[in-house]
Amino acid sequence: MEQNDNTNNENEKTIKNDVDCDEVIRKLNMILDGEIAKEEETKLLHHIDDCNNCLEQYHIEKSFKELLKSKLQNLSVSVSLIQSIKDKIKGKS
Repeated sequence: MEQNDNTNNENEKTIKNDVDCDEVIRKLNMILDGEIAKEEETKLLHHIDDCNNCLEQYHIEKSFKELLKSKLQNLSVSVSLIQSIKDKIKGKS
């Protein structure tokens, strides 16, 4: 009986709302970056809401992206530096 419970838990973990956990994990970055069709996003987000494993992975990925975004800065580069680099690429000194 215990083995049957494990099998049910594994099936529950793998497929919810006709969506496979592996598919959700593969598409997490697309979801977070808004690069997925709205209909598919809705389907995947419903799965994430129902699946603790995918929800946990979603929060990990989202937190990581937010951390990166907060740590990365846009630095201004002087026009003279840009021109100097362009000149070096073109072979000028």
